[in-house]
Parts: sequence; structure tokens; C-alpha cells
Amino acid sequence: MNYCPKCNKYVEDDTLRFCEDCGTPFIRLKTEKAEIDKANNQIVARTVEEIQENDTSVNGALQQMETLESNPQLEAKQQVMEKESPAVNQNGTDINIEPPSLPKDNNLHGKEIVVLNSEHISENKKFGMGVIAGLVAALVMGGAFFFITNNGKKEVTDNTTTRQEEVTHQKKETPKVLVPEKPKVVPKTNMDLAKEYLMQRGYDGSHITATTYGLSNKGFLCYGNKMITVVDTKNSQVAYLLNTDEVIGEYKLFRKNNDNKPLILKFFLGKEVRDKDANAGYWENGNHYLPIYALYDFKPDGSMEHGGLYTGGGRNPSHYHSYLYEMKNVDIADIVLTQLVKLGPGVLSEFPVAKDPYNGGLKSEQKQQNISSVNNNNNVGARNTFISFHQAITNGQLRTAFNILSPDYQKFMQSYDHFARGYTTTLRSDIVDLKVLHEDNYSATYAYTLKAVDREGNGQKIQFFAGKAKLININGRWRIDSTEAKRL
Repeated sequence: MNYCPKCNKYVEDDTLRFCEDCGTPFIRLKTEKAEIDKANNQIVARTVEEIQENDTSVNGALQQMETLESNPQLEAKQQVMEKESPAVNQNGTDINIEPPSLPKDNNLHGKEIVVLNSEHISENKKFGMGVIAGLVAALVMGGAFFFITNNGKKEVTDNTTTRQEEVTHQKKETPKVLVPEKPKVVPKTNMDLAKEYLMQRGYDGSHITATTYGLSNKGFLCYGNKMITVVDTKNSQVAYLLNTDEVIGEYKLFRKNNDNKPLILKFFLGKEVRDKDANAGYWENGNHYLPIYALYDFKPDGSMEHGGLYTGGGRNPSHYHSYLYEMKNVDIADIVLTQLVKLGPGVLSEFPVAKDPYNGGLKSEQKQQNISSVNNNNNVGARNTFISFHQAITNGQLRTAFNILSPDYQKFMQSYDHFARGYTTTLRSDIVDLKVLHEDNYSATYAYTLKAVDREGNGQKIQFFAGKAKLININGRWRIDSTEAKRL
């Protein structure tokens, strides 16, 4: 709706910009005429009431005019002034006397009003009423506009705004600068860090599906493509566990049975400098293949603590009696033993539980055990019997161990109690090397190396012994008939 302030009329045609009657630019009102009329009526009523209550100056002036009109002294003064006035036009009216006007600010309080005759009084009265009417109209228009714009209920758009003002306003607006959002930094996982470590050193880490990164400052394990990668951060070396399937399968079996049988770890070290362990394992195309014979103890969480690490020379060592001289090679074996279970059940479940590779005794040559190859199954039974004797001692089954002795050897021990007292502090009794000196269907003689772990105070004492044992076949059963040993 448009409004013409000069004609004081409303036009509903919003397409017009100027009043058709007077040419005045319209004021566009975004409201209904009824609401504007209501606002005007409220303002008019309030304005008239305020004038009647507070502004008594005009009424007082008119009353004073009426009082002066009936004053005889004023009439006499008026007559004198008319006689003294020389200027009279042809109609007999004064031409030098102008009727007084009300002050422009309409503030008549305390002002003296002087009139000359009744005609002037009447004209001033009419003039004062005109001023009041003008003030009321101004207040009505200004109040309505103020009411609409300042109460936040009505919105007025002035159609007279020029294009130049719009352009100037646009120039003053500060252009918005688009600041690119900072990319969110996603923290790297241990898997990401493990892959990154390997790739920075020229190894492929894309296949990794599990890792123990972050568990130890010595190093970590990575798993992928059915193989364990050992990362020794302390010595900056990387090795591959070539027989990962065998190690995990046997680990699951031994832990299930609480049987700490040795594990053989076959490492691929790659190209390295020939050091003190150069004679261990074998070399091929400049790459070092290193087998490690690991003795260990299970911890409650399933991890293993090594109790001795040994190695042997050649592709298939007949025995593991050599020590490791390079600490870096000890470290890679230790990382496997202590962190294997930490790879999680997902990795361990990929491999079935292995069958017992020892069959009650030591591993066969195909499993890299440290005895010479003998095809006589009867003699293999003799070796297994000797190994079973020491496993029974390790497991605390001393009565079973005592029964493996021949009747003559039991007599030599005097009694079971006397025999058992000799193992009061023994924690482990492990055969780490066994050589065949003689074997037939009736007897067998072996040279062996024994590792004994005993309890000493709050700690442990580890000792090694070199000995010789003789076994005899009694009615198809092998029995230990004698042993002798000396501490190394």
C-alpha cells in the first residue's frame, strides 16, 4: 500500500510511485490501512488529551483577549491611537497597523499579548486555532509514522531512494573475506604409525592388519599375509619370522597344556654385516637366515619370558648348543616371546592348534631338533623316554620321573623320598642338546647338555650340566639305568 503525505490518502496500487493528484512521491507502507487508521486514531486521541490537560497557554491567551476587549481604558487608548494615525485608505481602514501573530514556537506561557481592536482580536483567535489544528495534524502524521517504524511491527520502504544512494551504500559495505576452514587433524593410530615406520625404512607396510606398536620401547610386531614382522627399534633392524604358522600353532598347544616345550624361531635377517653370530644358521645370496632355539616360561597374561636362547649352524642344525653373541639377535627373539599374544585373538585364530611336534620327546630333524637322525623307531623310543624323564621333573611329577628309572637305579637312589629331596628347589630341567653315542634294540647311550633352573632366595639360579645317560630295554619298555653329569 502507498501513502501520499500531501493529499493524506492511501492508494492500494503498489505499482505506482507518485501521487496522480499532486505528483508527490508515495511512501510505501507494508501494513494494512485499517491498522494505520487505528494507530492514527490512538495518537490523535492521546495528542488532544495532552493538549487539553497540559497546554493551557493558548486558551489563557484567548481569555485575556476577551477581557481586554471589554476594558474601557483600552477603548479610550484605542481612540487616541486612531486619531494620531495619519494613514487611512479609501475604505477608512488602517494601513500601518498589522495584526500581531502568535509566536512560532507556540509557547505563550508568561508572554504579554497586545491587541488594538476587536477585529484584530478575532483574527488572532482564528490564527491561534489554525496553529493548534496544524500542530495536531503534524503530531498525528509524525506520531503515526513513529509508531509504525519504531515499534518493530511495521516496515516502511521509501520509494524515493535514488540509484546513486544505493550505489554509495554498496561501496561502503566491507567485502566479506572467505577464510578457508582449517582441515581437521585426525590423530594417527598405532597401525598408521607402524606402517609409516616400515615405509620410511624401505619396507612394505601396506599389508599389515595387526600390530603391537606402542607396547615397548624396544620394538614391536606387525602381522600380515600370514607372517610376523619383527621391528627392533632399539637396534634399528627388521626381521621376518619365516615359520610364523608353526610358532603360533605350537604356542597355542603348549599354553593350552601348560607345557613349556621349546620353540624354534626361524628368522630372515636380510642383508647384514657378518658379525659374531655369522656362523649361526646359514647365508644365501648375501641374506642371513638365523634359527633360535628358545626356552621360556609362561606368564599369567600368556606372554613368554625366555629362559635361554641358543642357535646352531647350517640349514638344518643337528643340535642347538651354540650361544648367541650378538645382543640384537637376542632382542628380536625376546620381542616375539613377550609380544606374540598381544597381537590379539584375531591373529592367533588364523592358525590351528598344532600337533605335539615332540611326540613325548624332542622334535624330529624336520622340526629342527638337536639330535642326530636315526631311523630305528625302537631307539627313538629310548630318546623320548629320556626326555620325558626331565619333562616330568619340570612339571613337578616326581613320582612319574622316579618310575622311569630301572629297578637297579631306583635301588641306587635308596627310595622315592630320597630321590624327591634332590629336586626340592628345582623349577626346570631342560635337555638342550642330545647326541647319540650308542643305540641298538637293547640299550642306548647319549651325551647331553642339561639346563637346570633352581629357586634361590627370592630369585632363580640357572646352571648348565654336561652328562651321559644309559637306557636299557626291559620287556619292551625303556628305562634309565644310569646317569652322570658335571656342572659347566
